[in-house]
Amino acid sequence: DPTATFASLLERDLGITPIFVRYNAGRHVSTNGRALSASLAALVRSYPVPIEELVLVGHSMGGLVIRSACHYGDEARAPWVPLVRRIVCLGSPHHGAPLEKFGNLLTGVLGAIDLPGTLIPARILERRSAGIKDLRHGALVDEDWLGRDPDALKDDGRREVPLLPDVTYHFVSATVTADPEHPVGQLIGDLLVRVPSSAGPLLRETTFPIERARFGGVMHHQLQNHPAVYDVLRRACTTSSDAAAPATPTPIE
Repeated sequence: DPTATFASLLERDLGITPIFVRYNAGRHVSTNGRALSASLAALVRSYPVPIEELVLVGHSMGGLVIRSACHYGDEARAPWVPLVRRIVCLGSPHHGAPLEKFGNLLTGVLGAIDLPGTLIPARILERRSAGIKDLRHGALVDEDWLGRDPDALKDDGRREVPLLPDVTYHFVSATVTADPEHPVGQLIGDLLVRVPSSAGPLLRETTFPIERARFGGVMHHQLQNHPAVYDVLRRACTTSSDAAAPATPTPIE
């Protein structure tokens, strides 16, 4: 059914009210994060009945926007933050996306060669949007880009953004190869994001539930509508938040 979405299926199967969020992917992730936090605060204030809980689901950059919104919402003690029970990130580049890293490297290499044939494409590549450039390292907050050259080859590091306490996180990854352990799958992931990046942030300390799922033979865009991914999402919304055991931090390559 081309009209079916994860949201409509959750409404049908579990009675969850779906709300869709649109955002400008060209803006900085942190800008969109602040806007999402403000929108959720307005939603909680104006909703006609008390909201029991919030389940936030984001695909690709959307997962980063959710994490950014949680950071700014928690800082501001926004009324929606205590209502969040689950956060699901589908193929989100928490440690950056290879394609943008390659674009950054190519821009630097071409720009360093003083020839029209290289400087012109370098200037074109520099026009990548702020949001796309944020995907280089998974930037979430203003400090990750304010006063910095987004095209600099040197990585000056980015601020560590903790996860919300008392929230169950689900990080879903995929590989284009049917066998997730296949070397090709390990190398290119779902074509846009590699598994170590989509598996979630590297945590110094884990005191709350985290669940990680990985699928073979699934491409990046298919994470939005794959039946197996929906099964994970549906199970997540029907199990107790205390059911998931704390996960051991996994090494990030």
